[in-house]
This record gives sequence, structure tokens and C-alpha cells, in this order.
Amino acid sequence: MGLKKEDKIFLKILTFRRRTFNIINKCTKIVYFKNKGEYMKLTQAADYALRMVLHLSKKRGMVVEADTIAQEEKIPKRFLLKISRDLVKAGIIESVRGKNGGYTLAKKPEEITMKDVIIAVEGTLALTRCLYDPLACNKKATGYCAVHKAFCSVMEKVSDELEKYTFDKLVPMDGN
Repeated sequence: MGLKKEDKIFLKILTFRRRTFNIINKCTKIVYFKNKGEYMKLTQAADYALRMVLHLSKKRGMVVEADTIAQEEKIPKRFLLKISRDLVKAGIIESVRGKNGGYTLAKKPEEITMKDVIIAVEGTLALTRCLYDPLACNKKATGYCAVHKAFCSVMEKVSDELEKYTFDKLVPMDGN
């Protein structure tokens, strides 16, 4: 006796989900979030900036064309050019003009942290405005608000962790 059509479709979906779950687990050995919304989101700019600096860290000392970085890291070139201005301004990368131009690191990979890169493109690590601008708190309770105190504690931990990861440590972790 064979399986019904609905059962075959269900088994295909289940197999696909199991395969996807295994791939996700291999990619995120550090943390697995069981619910879709259980994570803090970085902006696309921060993600791309981290990938760009990691790419340049792997090419240590070389000048790499924007087209190459964009293609290999799957970053839209226009976005890459915008991000690169922020990273140059922060002193993380250098722009090299001319025929063989492109980008290179302005510092050694061991001198650049994930925190440095995120702040270069985001301007802050703060989860809420009141953490970096007390006047922005519409409750006017920055000094004694329980939510503010909790966010402040969380941000200190996030900041400390992001400072621990320098790009010389990330290079060997990268599977590409």
C-alpha cells in the first residue's frame, strides 16, 4: 500500500526542513535560536562592512578592487562604495586611487575589532536612543528607568564581546 499524495508532500517538506535545520546548525554552532524573532538585528550596512573588512583582512596588505569585493562578498557595489566611505573616514580601511586602485586595510587585522567596524557605519551600538542621548528619552527618566538600566547592562556585555573579536581572530574562523 502506497502513501497518499498529501503524505508524500508532507514528507518532502519535513525532509527539506530537516536538511535546512542541519545546515543552519552547522553554520551557527555558537547559537541556535528556536524562535524566528529571538535575535538582535544588525543593519545591512553593518553586516556588509564586517564582511568587507574580513575580506580585506584575508588579503592582508593587498589592494583589492571594489568590484572584486562586491562580487566575492555578494555586496551590491553601490552599497559597498557608501560603506567604504564610512570605513575610510574611521581609519579602518584606505582607498587607493588609480589604475590598480581599490581598498586595503589602514590598520593591522589584530588592531580592528568588530565593534570598531559597527560603530564606523552605525555611529553607535546603542539599542535605544536614550542610551546615547538622554534628552531623547520621551519619559525623561534616563537615570532611573528600569528598562534603561537593563539595556545599559546588555549593551555593556555586547560591547565587551564585540571588542574581543579582532579580525585576525575572525580570518581562521571563516570558511570561505
